[in-house]
Amino acid sequence: MICTIWHMLEWIRWTLLWTTSLVNVNLVPAFYALTVLDVPLGFIISLYGFIAGMTSGCSTQTERERYLTLQILCFCLYFVIALAPFIFYKIQGIEKLHEDFLKDPDDDDDE
Repeated sequence: MICTIWHMLEWIRWTLLWTTSLVNVNLVPAFYALTVLDVPLGFIISLYGFIAGMTSGCSTQTERERYLTLQILCFCLYFVIALAPFIFYKIQGIEKLHEDFLKDPDDDDDE
């Protein structure tokens, strides 16, 4: 159950980022606030999933054991994807980001 809650929080967090980039609404502070809560929670829940999946000796719940073991894959993918915005900002450089932020939106009109 707690893993499902974490996945829903993660879904909401990335929806905020998509909304910011596609609709041009400033939801970045909310994205960062959820990041502060969601990333540590994700690591803790992933570790719990590792432990529960590896120590489960019940032969009647093989699908549950497989699901918890697959949390290892989710953990690895989550680590890379969670760092993607920060890596993108680092690659772009602070000058480029400031230039894009301070650019006048009227300069893009071709009229």
